[in-house]
Amino acid sequence: MKEALERISAAERQNEVAQKNLSEDLEQLRHEKERSLASLVTDMKEKRSRSKREQEQDLQLKLDQEKASLEQEATIERQSFQQLYEQRHETLVSDIIERVTSTYGG
Repeated sequence: MKEALERISAAERQNEVAQKNLSEDLEQLRHEKERSLASLVTDMKEKRSRSKREQEQDLQLKLDQEKASLEQEATIERQSFQQLYEQRHETLVSDIIERVTSTYGG
């Protein structure tokens, strides 16, 4: 009977040691998973930030290109209007000179 009690006592000590080891292993695993999750979250934030910066750069490039295109179109339109103005101005001045000359003689 004494031997059986000693075996039970030894088994209980082994169970306590095993439970303590298991608890420590689980705690270590929990810490590893938390570190892994924190690292994953950091990586995802960095990827999101990088992606956002790239999108902003792409949009800025497109905006700059559109601006340059519009400025070029505006310059061409200004030149076209200036030429048209000069042509009409010359025609109008010539017409006025002709009318004055024909009316008042010259």
